Amino acid sequence: MSTEQGSGGRRFSRREALALGAAASMLVALGTGIRGSAGQEGVGRTLLHKGRRIQIQRVRGRRELYIEGEHIRTVHSNGAYRAEGFVFSPSPTLEELAREMVDYRASLQARRARFLAARG
Repeated sequence: MSTEQGSGGRRFSRREALALGAAASMLVALGTGIRGSAGQEGVGRTLLHKGRRIQIQRVRGRRELYIEGEHIRTVHSNGAYRAEGFVFSPSPTLEELAREMVDYRASLQARRARFLAARG
């Protein structure tokens, strides 16, 4: 039986080595996606919230947020996401931050419509 030695000095059986290799290949495939010519990767999520399209894509190894095609610059620190230039409380996920931003924009649009209707 053929064995391969890992970095920690433990000897792996051929079966264990193949299983570890397959698991690592899956992690790489799921984590990186297929890169396009612009550096964007093929892996991404799209969801709808209140009729607005939210996209979260990996670009150069970093998760990027797009709302209706508009790139939202975000900062990830202390386990929370914040949008640069916006006053939002920290959100645990990009999805939650995007939903908060869509809700805020919807309420702002409704207020603006009520203001214009009352004025004219």
